[in-house]
Amino acid sequence: MQLEWLEYVPETDYGRPPLLFIHGAHHGAWCWEEHFLPYFCAKGYPSYAISLRGHAGSEGRERLHSFKLDDYKEDVLGALQRFKEKPVLIGHSMGGAVVQKVLYEQPAAAIAAVLMATVPPSGMLKDLKRVALFHSKAVKDMTLFNEGADVAVPPQIFFSKRTEPGRLAAWIGKIQPESKKARNELAKPIVPEAFGMDIPLLVLGGRKDWFFSVRTTKNVARSYGTKALMFRHLCHDMMLCPQWNSVAERMLEFLEPLKRCGRGA
Repeated sequence: MQLEWLEYVPETDYGRPPLLFIHGAHHGAWCWEEHFLPYFCAKGYPSYAISLRGHAGSEGRERLHSFKLDDYKEDVLGALQRFKEKPVLIGHSMGGAVVQKVLYEQPAAAIAAVLMATVPPSGMLKDLKRVALFHSKAVKDMTLFNEGADVAVPPQIFFSKRTEPGRLAAWIGKIQPESKKARNELAKPIVPEAFGMDIPLLVLGGRKDWFFSVRTTKNVARSYGTKALMFRHLCHDMMLCPQWNSVAERMLEFLEPLKRCGRGA
């Protein structure tokens, strides 16, 4: 299956590890191209993003609702074969769940990982119940949208209220339905909670995240033996928030000590 592949590679080799960005549900590689891909490329990091099958410019849209999280995992495992050196895996939301599944199956596949507003290893059932209780209208509209109804995507689900209107309209226009099977799987355990990562891990969360509470994000970090870094004003799509650069800068601090590592190492 042909997957959309975006790449931003510095003209000079600075000896820094490659970065592979994995988008969340309803998104595509486009969400990284607005800020993160050019930003990290400018800092010397070869930066790549894929659109999972059925998303954005990748094949499979007509079969979208048949795909499972394991299919998305296979997309990432396939993408990893393109690298001569182990990359840093960066997953947002559902993409964070996919990264966890990849590293559970192949612990040595990456030299480090970043989980942004991620689905917890135990699944997001508790968060879904909370959201449904307090935001029933938005949940209903998003469900209808996912069924193919002509319903507007509630912008507050993903984006900051401070987003410039033109950009907001453009991004809303790119939001797409997500696989029903994958959505259902997100409510269930993603990986065993006792699963430990033996690579550096950065867990990021936003206090304005529509989906995941501060407690949820802190619990994710705790389950992997680290501490979460929370941002006061950031929304769910923190890579598209007006304050996206504060996230990128902290990620840069995390990446700085990392050294390139060949796939055979």
